Amino acid sequence: MQDVRVAGGSPLVLVDSAPFYGAWAAAQLGLGRWIAHTKHATYFYGGLNTVSLGALEEPDQLEVSPDGWRAFPELGFDPNGAPVYDAASGVIAYHLPRLGYLSRVGLSVTGDTAYVVGVGPPPTTDTVYALAVDPQSGAVLREGRLPSGFPELLAVDPDQPWLYMADVAPGDFPPLPVLRVIDRRSLRQVAVSRAPVGTPGIDLSLLMIPVLSPGERRVYVVGLNNWDAPATVPSNVYVFDLLP
Repeated sequence: MQDVRVAGGSPLVLVDSAPFYGAWAAAQLGLGRWIAHTKHATYFYGGLNTVSLGALEEPDQLEVSPDGWRAFPELGFDPNGAPVYDAASGVIAYHLPRLGYLSRVGLSVTGDTAYVVGVGPPPTTDTVYALAVDPQSGAVLREGRLPSGFPELLAVDPDQPWLYMADVAPGDFPPLPVLRVIDRRSLRQVAVSRAPVGTPGIDLSLLMIPVLSPGERRVYVVGLNNWDAPATVPSNVYVFDLLP
């Protein structure tokens, strides 16, 4: 098991233990409650009980809603629609329609809306869906379609009505990030920013979660180059201005 400890005293106090040494992706849903993904399947751990939640191909992380009730697996493929988990009971609360891949999730500051972007089954880059969803019920509040690409990350602007979605422009080599600005009221693209010509690209087309800095009105996108390479291989940081 992997122990989880909190600072604040000496020595550190054990507060929980994860029931696994490693996982493809995992999240703590509450004290003694975990969801873990292997490469091809999902499991809920609650106390002494382990429950299979079915097949899900290669998710890379889980996004848990601020109230702790819902967990969204990102980049996992399910031809029946992307599953969303109930964090209390460890069951699938609902599937999101039309999304074979739920690429990324951005949650509103209050947690009452989940903004999700992804592509439909079979996974292609021809149609990118954007959905505004009630995290509790799974009801789709609004829906939009975006230009082709594969969404790699999503950030919610807390001060303005924008979503920032980064992807890799098809045909770019070496791949360069493209930052799309989406109006979350209509889920339509309103602007796009590209890295300047000659900017170093991303070796493996993998992007990390952006660092959104509302005070600076900037977003920092990290291009991950050393996923499978030596740690000495540098990664690139791309800086984009946010819309007013």
